[in-house]
Amino acid sequence: MYAYYVLNPAHSRPRYYEESVCGLPLLRVELPRRWNGRRVGAVLRRAGVRCALNLPETGALLPEPSLVSTRSLWQSVAAELALAELTRRGIPWGGATVGILAGRTTKEVWDTLERLSGRVRALALNLPERERVALCLQRKNGVPVLAGAGDVTLCFSPAEPGAGRLLLGAERPAPEGFTLAVPGVPVPEGCPAEGLYGALEQGGRLPGKPEVCVQDGTAHRYRRFSLPQSHS
Repeated sequence: MYAYYVLNPAHSRPRYYEESVCGLPLLRVELPRRWNGRRVGAVLRRAGVRCALNLPETGALLPEPSLVSTRSLWQSVAAELALAELTRRGIPWGGATVGILAGRTTKEVWDTLERLSGRVRALALNLPERERVALCLQRKNGVPVLAGAGDVTLCFSPAEPGAGRLLLGAERPAPEGFTLAVPGVPVPEGCPAEGLYGALEQGGRLPGKPEVCVQDGTAHRYRRFSLPQSHS
């Protein structure tokens, strides 16, 4: 079972509610401003909770359950993320170079390269197998492969922040100005959406692929970014 935490100052003690989303059992934990971490932790253990979708805003759980990873969710939409960032920066796709930084060439990296080929001017690879991957891309798609950084660089491995870098290597990536949405998943009030999607993916219950949502200016509103079949 997975748990998530919501701060509710109106309560004088923690309250627990069992829920289900897409067949995934959840335990909603509503916490007052002050609460006993050992007692809450004991309740979670008895309920069979091993992973959490988020951490409490106040206090600390003893012991603290592990957090659900959302890394594979973000890496599955890396191509859309790069193109959305180019659009946000006002850089035409056809004149842009997208960099890929990764410690190994995973399925997510290959998928991203395939989906970017033909949409951007060139790819800049920082991979252990750079020459082999570059040759394969050039033979199959004719895409130029360069050295150095791109206008936007997708970091599939842990990396330092930098201009144009989208960091996707942590267990829970948080690229600034972006979030994820999955159509068909009802998100309970107060439930962290990305953590929920990660739990559904782990349980094989995610009904569709995540979509990238871009922050609309300085407001806390997001609009979905759709990837067209071709871009001119």
